[in-house]
Amino acid sequence: ADGVRVVFVLTPVHPIDRIELRGTLGLDRRALERAALEPSGGQVKGVRPDAARASVLRLLVEEGFARPAAEVAIEQSHEVHRATLVLSIEAGPRQRIGQVLVTGDAPVDRADVTTRAGLLPGAPYRRRATEDALRAVSERLRARQYYEA
Repeated sequence: ADGVRVVFVLTPVHPIDRIELRGTLGLDRRALERAALEPSGGQVKGVRPDAARASVLRLLVEEGFARPAAEVAIEQSHEVHRATLVLSIEAGPRQRIGQVLVTGDAPVDRADVTTRAGLLPGAPYRRRATEDALRAVSERLRARQYYEA
């Protein structure tokens, strides 16, 4: 009975094969699922829980939610050795656009700028969409040789 005894503790691997969203989502379920899968190239198989969480939070902030929260959990299914990544989301209140002012000498109609940029009082503030729209307005002005746009 002398010698070395080796003990292996085996833990079954439960690959994530599903994502489930719970809570107050704030946005379309499909948009949030796409965001969760973005870090893994759109594949559920390679999703990393913390990366999925960070990506979902980033999307919510870009879409105007000031302080969204999300928690991740893995729910294992022992029958088929699979797991579900559960993202519990609390989007919180969405920021809305208040008063919109266009100042200075503008070579374009102020109302056109605010409408094209989606900057209407009461509309949801969507940072990325607003930046893209304002960039497009600047490009149109530069094309008309207004280089300070």
